[in-house]
Amino acid sequence: MLVVALLHVLCVQAWADPASHWPWPAFKPLEGGSVFEYVALQDAQMHNGTFRSLLAAIKDPQAQAKYREIDAQWQAGQLAVPCVWSRRMGLVKLADGVLVYSPVELLPDVRSALQRLGGVTTIVLPNREHAIHWESWNRAWPNAHVILPQGIHLPSWANPLEVGPGAIPEAVKKILQDFSIEVIGQTGFPEVVLQHQSSGTLLTSDFVYFGSKDKKDMSGRPQVGACTDLYYDAFVRPGPSDVLLPTYRLGLSEVDKRNISQSLQRILAWGPRQILSAHAGRVSSGGKDEAAAILKGSWSWCETQVAEPTLLML
Repeated sequence: MLVVALLHVLCVQAWADPASHWPWPAFKPLEGGSVFEYVALQDAQMHNGTFRSLLAAIKDPQAQAKYREIDAQWQAGQLAVPCVWSRRMGLVKLADGVLVYSPVELLPDVRSALQRLGGVTTIVLPNREHAIHWESWNRAWPNAHVILPQGIHLPSWANPLEVGPGAIPEAVKKILQDFSIEVIGQTGFPEVVLQHQSSGTLLTSDFVYFGSKDKKDMSGRPQVGACTDLYYDAFVRPGPSDVLLPTYRLGLSEVDKRNISQSLQRILAWGPRQILSAHAGRVSSGGKDEAAAILKGSWSWCETQVAEPTLLML
């Protein structure tokens, strides 16, 4: 299957330390040792829905015509990669197994590789958009802890452990003793953000969308296959040039802006050295300075003295 083959192409670096016997080369090691990324494309069947939703945000007829040509090429079988999201999952090797952050589809070879590492002991569902694959992971490792923000309702047999802003149960703190924990308190869309303490790796999903502080760095942008430029034109270019977010993340209440600003200050105080985001085009690579710049570029406008971002009309 084309999409499955592409999963292997997207992540080709093997574990840097052969003695560690990391079993599958599609898990790419990050700086700092025990944190790894795994990048997966959505199924090609998602192309039509993704393309239509992106095209609907483009108002210029000439731009629409240009992007309709991309869709025509896909329908004619002339594109290798469809208009689908590329998503990044975080894996952290712990003493008793593996923590999975923002799980994607559980393929058989991924399951086999993780099983040889002692299995998955903790599954973190950062928000509702990144919780859709929980059941296959939970059934594969029924004894794994499932940690998620309040408001995502899983059946009791999954033994979910809920967390909220300023409400981290002691049981969760013990499970995540190797991590700093923050729950972003956006109304209706809370998100669990973790920082692996020893590596300084920040794990996030929708709190960060860019892997570079430079918005023009194409490698850092959210990747939507053949429609990456379409996504940028639809949801990034119309936004303020100094804000590293798509426009649909900007419409917040005053309460949400205050909560996010407070979370931002706490996360900055952790001093992350690299950011692994489910949506960004790559993991940040510029150390603490770039990580701080990405976080500030994403959310410093939420501070009360900063004016609301102004959107441009295309």
